[in-house]
Amino acid sequence: MTEGRAAIAALRAMIGRETEPIVHVIDEGSIKFFAESISDPNPLYHDQEYAKQTLYKGIIAPPTFLGGSTTLRNVKAGDDCVVSPISLPLAGPSRGVNGGDEFEFYVPIRPGDTLVSTAKLVDIVEKTGRSGPLLFLTTERTYTNQRGEVAVVRRSTTIWRAEAEIAGGHDE
Repeated sequence: MTEGRAAIAALRAMIGRETEPIVHVIDEGSIKFFAESISDPNPLYHDQEYAKQTLYKGIIAPPTFLGGSTTLRNVKAGDDCVVSPISLPLAGPSRGVNGGDEFEFYVPIRPGDTLVSTAKLVDIVEKTGRSGPLLFLTTERTYTNQRGEVAVVRRSTTIWRAEAEIAGGHDE
């Protein structure tokens, strides 16, 4: 239990600290691929002639493009970065599941944009579920474009529980 308390104290000390910036270069092919992968046929995401006639005056990325496409690029399977770009000092083996995402959109993401993202831990909530203790960790990731404009802010909640709880819990 002492190890768990120490890990929670270490996590709380991380609240508000930003990660190193990550650069994301957005290309038309990635936007089209992502739209196809979520089965969104909207021509705004792949048809330049159509998109030029809209109020956006060109192709833009689907709203949740920054939810998956940029987080998984060049990340090996099993890497904690898939869940969070923040290295989390959790006590012992644990598993995390997505507890939800919130997005705030400010300017469209376009082919040719270069986005810089930083992330920070913004909240920790401890709860007890049917299977034992749970940690709800909320991270916030801000994407800023090459013009210095904040394009998107994404808040993600991940629910963590210890492997020991899983082995003796409802997942067997």
